[in-house]
Amino acid sequence: MNFGQIFPVTYGQDRLNAPHSLRIVINNPNLADPLEGLRFEDLDPNGRTSLIEVGPDMVVPYAHQYNASWQFAVRSDWRVELGYTGSRSHKLIQTYFLNRGLAVPGIPLTPATLNDRRANQNLFEHLFIHNGSHGYYDAARASLLIPRWKGMSLNASYWFSKALDTGSNYTNTASGPDARDATGQTEFESMHDLKGLSNFDQPQALLVQGSYQTPAMSSHGFTGALLKNWNISSVILLKSGTPFSVEVGGGSPGFGNVDGRRSDRPDLLDTSLLGRTIGNPDTAPALLPFSAFAYVQAPQRLAGTLGRNTFRKGKIANVNAA
Repeated sequence: MNFGQIFPVTYGQDRLNAPHSLRIVINNPNLADPLEGLRFEDLDPNGRTSLIEVGPDMVVPYAHQYNASWQFAVRSDWRVELGYTGSRSHKLIQTYFLNRGLAVPGIPLTPATLNDRRANQNLFEHLFIHNGSHGYYDAARASLLIPRWKGMSLNASYWFSKALDTGSNYTNTASGPDARDATGQTEFESMHDLKGLSNFDQPQALLVQGSYQTPAMSSHGFTGALLKNWNISSVILLKSGTPFSVEVGGGSPGFGNVDGRRSDRPDLLDTSLLGRTIGNPDTAPALLPFSAFAYVQAPQRLAGTLGRNTFRKGKIANVNAA
């Protein structure tokens, strides 16, 4: 049983004077008695710890936003609008997972030797939170607005866009689930490894909003009263699916880099698969066959060749009517 991982939460560089919190991790516990008699007084306060460090010079992220539009009339009050929207976001918050287990000559590359292969033997994992990511967004838009035409009104817009980032996904707060979102395969060159489509990227979208007012009927009586002055409206939204990554499970000899993080991606053997949309679980095995991928053979390489968010989920189609 492995227990006693103490997590001191550190602000700045002074670990000794920083406030501390305690968290105990027990691997493979007995579910009937998880602590198995463990007492707090049994823990060694001077033992190996895991460190969560906030960068001492961390600043507030910022973004530059751009937009331009051109509107013109095509007939009477029909209008067409063409536009562009873009943003460049910088110094986005990112969590870096450092002090992972690396390949060390003379030490077997197995999960059991993970802690023996860490560079800093005083620590388990070192989480460093800092301004390390960037985001890029560009979108072109075409809209048609018909306020009134034979009882009908229409507002239709089409977007073509692309969103990229280097791991932060724009909204990362480095807390809770965000702290482990888009983790690099290794602790080296993580910005290069994580650069890819943002989790919310949907390159094509069509939004149509329309309504129709039934005319007053010339006939009188029950039929005329029943059919006149109805308003029929609908909203239709069609969008591309969001991207996703393919990852391997926990690292073990021959199945990853065995560095203690479950963020490894495989080698891609068939590049024709890139960009495929996987929208049906029945056809997914044929679209992403197991034979198209291979495990990273550590310790020769620390990362697989497959990029982040290289495949896409099924499209979104939403129709509302009233």
